[in-house]
Amino acid sequence: MKTLLRPSQLDEVLRTNISPERRRDVVVDPEGGIFSVKNLATAVRRASKGDVIHVPSGDYPAFEITKAVELRSQQNGPVRFLGVIKVRTEGLVILSGIICQGESGGRAVEVAKGALLLDDCAVQGAIHAGSPEGRAELYLRNCLAGSASEGVSADHQASIEIHTSRIANCRTGVLLLPGSSGAIYDSRLEGCLSVDESDPGAGLSAENAVVYCEGATFSKNTIAAYLSNCGDARILFSHFHASETAAIIAGNDPSSTPLHLNTCTVSGQTTARCAQIALTGGSAAIRRLTVQPAPSSALSLEQTRLEIVDSCLSANNEPAIDARSSHLTARSVTAVSKKSAGLAANACQGILRDCVFVGEPPTAVGNSLQLILEACESRDSLPQAPAPEISKAPVSTISEVMERLKTSVSQDVVRNELERILRLAHAGQQRRLGGLPVPNQSYHSVFMGPSGTGKLTAARLLAEGLHAFGVLPSPHVEELSLSNVNGAHAPHPGVVFVRAREATGSAPENDVAREAIERLVGIPGEIVVIDGERDELRRLMRQSAVLDRAFRHTVFFTSFGPLELAALFTQLCDKDRIPVSMEAMRTILLAFHLYCERKDRRYANTHGVETLYENTRRRYLGRCSVAQSLDLQLEPRDVDVPQDKSLLTAIERCAAFVSFCPACSRENTWLPGLDPRVDCLHCDTSYTANWGVWKDSATYRRTREALSRSTQAETNMAPRASLPPLH
Repeated sequence: MKTLLRPSQLDEVLRTNISPERRRDVVVDPEGGIFSVKNLATAVRRASKGDVIHVPSGDYPAFEITKAVELRSQQNGPVRFLGVIKVRTEGLVILSGIICQGESGGRAVEVAKGALLLDDCAVQGAIHAGSPEGRAELYLRNCLAGSASEGVSADHQASIEIHTSRIANCRTGVLLLPGSSGAIYDSRLEGCLSVDESDPGAGLSAENAVVYCEGATFSKNTIAAYLSNCGDARILFSHFHASETAAIIAGNDPSSTPLHLNTCTVSGQTTARCAQIALTGGSAAIRRLTVQPAPSSALSLEQTRLEIVDSCLSANNEPAIDARSSHLTARSVTAVSKKSAGLAANACQGILRDCVFVGEPPTAVGNSLQLILEACESRDSLPQAPAPEISKAPVSTISEVMERLKTSVSQDVVRNELERILRLAHAGQQRRLGGLPVPNQSYHSVFMGPSGTGKLTAARLLAEGLHAFGVLPSPHVEELSLSNVNGAHAPHPGVVFVRAREATGSAPENDVAREAIERLVGIPGEIVVIDGERDELRRLMRQSAVLDRAFRHTVFFTSFGPLELAALFTQLCDKDRIPVSMEAMRTILLAFHLYCERKDRRYANTHGVETLYENTRRRYLGRCSVAQSLDLQLEPRDVDVPQDKSLLTAIERCAAFVSFCPACSRENTWLPGLDPRVDCLHCDTSYTANWGVWKDSATYRRTREALSRSTQAETNMAPRASLPPLH
């Protein structure tokens, strides 16, 4: 498999240019001090290579920087540079926490020579890198930029890297002129519009340049990406949303390197002026592409060599795939059009295997004798999806039980243990039906773990499964506390869910709890599930041989992580049929990362998810009432997020999320709105990632450390001795 990933150069640049031992802090203090400098000009003049100049709040005239220094805001107010900051050095210049404001939408930052890192900056004006003077490098991290004709541009062999930043309200968000290169990581390019049809707005425009996008979101641009004769263009794990004219328009020479699209989604286009992806000339390699229905074609080809696999392309009024004079190689592709052909091809050749074409007609192929459709299926329409269930029907088969378990329990350890218990019950049912003896089996269980981790839900699933397999006469679940058990409990067939958190008291209280549970396990037709913390339940079990024999199953529950909490939240939205926008999904996921990091008991559990959902739904329904519309999407403003600076910055800029490959433990970018099915770009393993981990969170750091320890342990294992061959 071709290696598509391009590692970022930023970390290496920082390691090379920053030496902690040689860095010196220079404080600018207008009032003067023993170790401070009174004005910025003097501080810059006296600074040595690598010094950090701390700038107080205020407005300063922009100037030329010829030394490899760092200018850092003191965070006691905004620091604003008015005019054009020019960088001309042999090393690295860093601007941190600075506002750069150009004049009337003109340039605010120029890099003529050397390297510049804009870190957590807001730039109002154009940013340009490149000149005939020498090599220029530009890096943006956690920045807001825009309000200019070209947000970020590069020429003369310059290179740019954009990380977790947002570029908005430009005619062209990122402009790569001939000879330059640009890489965009986990960033947003949005609102790049132009009313001039001869010079339309574009989120990304590149000509004879090197382009790399990973985790990019293109939203509400005239054209999301316009690529012309790019020697190397790779777009991975990216989302193209609400483009006015097209998501991608690419034109290349026949001998150029293929355009690579991998794990991308195109959605929300409302016009038919151009196909959502229009390719002319050259070649393209596409994998895991999802194009949602729009008035125009999903994919248009003109004299293009295309290889496409594992993709789903949809259109409303035009052919889903419209190919002319092109060579097609396809496998496992679904092309659907509501009012036209799924595949329209003229003067084409190639081979398409295991594809599905849906339309009226499914295919419209002309003058293409060398275009072979092998093991393909043609349909007039897709089968209608079943209506969502309003009420849960009782499960009856092992497959239904396992599917309910898979969709309702998010913790792998819990799901695996419940599956083991239920498969024992299913095996007993099969032996009974086959006339074989069924050994005695106790199904009383201990659920250990903190509250708010889904134990009652798990008990209900256990009751449904045991009822389906004939162990219980009823799937009823009765909740009790130990105080209710003492003499007041009336036997009821089903599962008795006992909250035993009172068993941590004195010895007499422990004896009362033990006796009460011993009475419960002796009642026929009831399965007892005890809920409590680990230490208290173990103490209780050690005191009674009866309980030790009865409770043979222990299920360990752990506190929910942000991914499980976000999944629970969206399940509540699905239940009430409230559509969730991509921005809201990102906001919800970020909020739960922060709640888990703070160990906030208000929201980092099932009860907290329900509370947050109730508050969010109240806001959402109020907005629907004002708009007099019932089909609005849930938006970030509906979610009551904590007022934390790092969280709000991540929402305002663009947060980076990843998923971890279960085979090689390496990272792949994750974005809301992408297909959760992922092909690892490191080892080509397929897996499912419904949610991603925020790279700036403690959850991410703990996951990385755990994976590192696991990998190290596997590496340190002694190899097994091999036996000599048999002769």
